[in-house]
Amino acid sequence: MDLVIILYSILFLIVFLYAIQICQYLVAWMKLGSFSKVEVSEEIKVTVIIPVRNEERFISECLLSLSNQVFSGDRYQIIVCDDDSTDNTMHMVNQFILECGNKNIEMLVNNIDKYGNGKKGAISTAVEFASGELIVTIDADCRVGVNWLQNIASYFQQSKCCFIVSPVNYSPTGSIFEKMQGLEFLSLIGISGGSIAVGKPVLCNGANLAFSKKVFNEVNGFKGNLEIASGDDVFLMMKIKKLYPGSIGFLKSQDAIVYTRPVPNLTLFIRQRIRWASKTLQYSDTDVSMVSLITYFANLSFLVSVFLLFFSDTFVYWSIGIIGMKLLADFVFLFFVTSFFGRRNLLIYFPLEEAFYALYVVLIGAFSQFAGTKWKDRIVN
Repeated sequence: MDLVIILYSILFLIVFLYAIQICQYLVAWMKLGSFSKVEVSEEIKVTVIIPVRNEERFISECLLSLSNQVFSGDRYQIIVCDDDSTDNTMHMVNQFILECGNKNIEMLVNNIDKYGNGKKGAISTAVEFASGELIVTIDADCRVGVNWLQNIASYFQQSKCCFIVSPVNYSPTGSIFEKMQGLEFLSLIGISGGSIAVGKPVLCNGANLAFSKKVFNEVNGFKGNLEIASGDDVFLMMKIKKLYPGSIGFLKSQDAIVYTRPVPNLTLFIRQRIRWASKTLQYSDTDVSMVSLITYFANLSFLVSVFLLFFSDTFVYWSIGIIGMKLLADFVFLFFVTSFFGRRNLLIYFPLEEAFYALYVVLIGAFSQFAGTKWKDRIVN
C-alpha cells in the first residue's frame, strides 16, 4: 500500500510540474499580442532560402507564393539550394523561372565537400551566396500569404531580434488522422511562442525562421552538429541564445503564418517523429532538456494513470485527478492557441489526439534514441 501511495505521489508531482509549465506558456502566449507591421526601411535586404530534396510536387506552388509578396521585388532574393535531388525538382524551378520571369530566384547546389549533405548543408551553402542581411528559411512544401515577408522584415526592424520564430500551420485537410496531426502541431507552435515569451525558448520550426546573416556567421552556422541529420532549427537557436541572450523573438501575426502539409499516413508520421526525437539527448541547453524530460514523463504518468484506473479500485480518484489535471492543462492551452489560428474546430479531436500523443511520445521518444529511420531516401541516425 505504501509503495502504491509513493507511486501515485510521483505521478501526481510530475503531471503537476507539467501543468505549471503549460500554464506559464499559456499566460506568455496570451500576453504576446498580435504584431502590427510598419513601413520597412529600404536598407533592409532579405534573402529567402529554400533547401530542397525531391520536392517536384510542391516547389512551384511555394515559389509562386513567394513571387507574389508585396515586399518590393528588388529588396529580396530567393535562393533554391538543391540537396542532391533525384527527381525533377530543379527542372521545375528552372521552368518556373522561365515562365514567371522572376529574376530574383537563384539556383544553387549544396556544397557537399564543405558542409556535407542534408538540410544544414544546403542552408549553409545558400547563406554564403546570400545578398541580404536578413536570412529567412522556408521549406519547399510550404506556401505563404502576400504579406509574409513584409511582416518578418518589419518585425526584424522593430524588435532588433537576431533570431525570429514565426508560426506554422497545417493546411486544412480531410482525414481524421491529419486533423489530429494539425491539433498536435499547433500545440508545438504554441509552446514555441510561449517558451520564447518567457525568455526560455525550447522549440522552433525551420519552415518559418529568420535570422541575421552576421550572427549566423558569428556562431559558425551549424558547425558542431552538421553530422546530425535533423535539428537545423533548434540547434541554431540554442547557439544564438547562448551568444545573444534575449535576442530571440516570436512573430505572432496572422500574416506571418506559413502553411504546410501533414504527413499522409502513419508510417511516414512515425519516421518523421523518430527523426525529430532522435536528437533530443544531443541538446546541451538546460531549458530544452528539462522541458523534454517533464513532457516525456508527464505523458508516461498519464498512460500509467489510465492503466491503473482500470486495475486499482482503491486509488481510482488519484488516477482521475492525474488524468484530469493533464487533460485540463492541455485543453485550455490548445483552446487559446487554436483560437489564434482560427482552428478551434480541431478541438473535437482532442480526446483522440491526447491518447495518441501520449502513446507516440513515450514509445517513439524511447525508440528514437537507439534506432534510425529513413527520410527522403536517406538513413537518419
